[in-house]
Amino acid sequence: MSSDDEAGEPGTSPFVVVGMLKAMRSLGLDVDGICAASGVSEASLTERTDPMLIEEVVPIWRAAMKQFGRGTMGLHVGAAMPQETLLEYVAGASPNVRAALGQIARYIALATRSVRWVIGTREADGLTTFEEQATFAPAAIPPSLREYGMALTTSRIKGWFGRSPGEVLLAHPAQGPVEEYRQVFGCPVRFDQGRMALRYDDEALDAPATRHDPQLFRILESHAAKVLAETPLTASLRDRVRREVITRLRDGEPSVEDIARALATSERSLQRKLQAEGISFRDVVDEARHKLAIVYLGDRTLSMTDVACLLGYSEAAAFTRAFKRWTGRAPSQARG
Repeated sequence: MSSDDEAGEPGTSPFVVVGMLKAMRSLGLDVDGICAASGVSEASLTERTDPMLIEEVVPIWRAAMKQFGRGTMGLHVGAAMPQETLLEYVAGASPNVRAALGQIARYIALATRSVRWVIGTREADGLTTFEEQATFAPAAIPPSLREYGMALTTSRIKGWFGRSPGEVLLAHPAQGPVEEYRQVFGCPVRFDQGRMALRYDDEALDAPATRHDPQLFRILESHAAKVLAETPLTASLRDRVRREVITRLRDGEPSVEDIARALATSERSLQRKLQAEGISFRDVVDEARHKLAIVYLGDRTLSMTDVACLLGYSEAAAFTRAFKRWTGRAPSQARG
């Protein structure tokens, strides 16, 4: 079971980002300074309705990370998030943990389309996985931001049902003391697992809510379904092409033939329709690379060669020439 974000452009509700800022403020961070450093206005976010792309969220996150000073910030922001979204209300009103996870998977697009949640099958060790999968280029999302979503979901389930996972799997190395992870998740954590997953046993999954109101649950679920149905999910062809390009860049620059095949159309038709939107296939590829480059350059653990490789260039010099063409300056200058 997963959220239906097949046609939508990855992005996060500004309302969720405002919640992140509230959580950061509760942790003692200077949110005004974070906003200034990332070029956003907290007030404007409260009025914004269109989703924030990951390229907009990551600079906010990195500015906060610089203040926090530890790689584990995502754990604490996730645990401190205020409960304010419709997604949380409908999941929290569920009759048990299993149903709550199903609601999160079904309605995650109400909060973000940058990830999806998928409920797996019961595995040989008796645990069932609830896996978070990025819909954007995973390497562009800082590990601590991935951990934020895991910590948020874990803390909500624990708050609603008093249950912690039996185990947590993280795709990357520990970003800080392992004990800090155990304290937040309330269970053993395994790193470098190649996937992001919460794992629950049957007893936890079937744990009932202490206060479940069937009528309220039906009302909230009906409302969530209506809101999701009315939420525009159809992206422009330009956005769909850009998304397909992004998923393939690590293997080299994709061809127009590759993208046309992925979108079940012909090369000629794809180019004609893009032209009708006022853009060429080459422009979309450059746009995708340019936006991703800004995100990757903000990660100082990545060398110029790493960034070039992630963007599908065979050598760093080719990336440098392209970046100068886009911005008029060298990539090293963009790092400040």
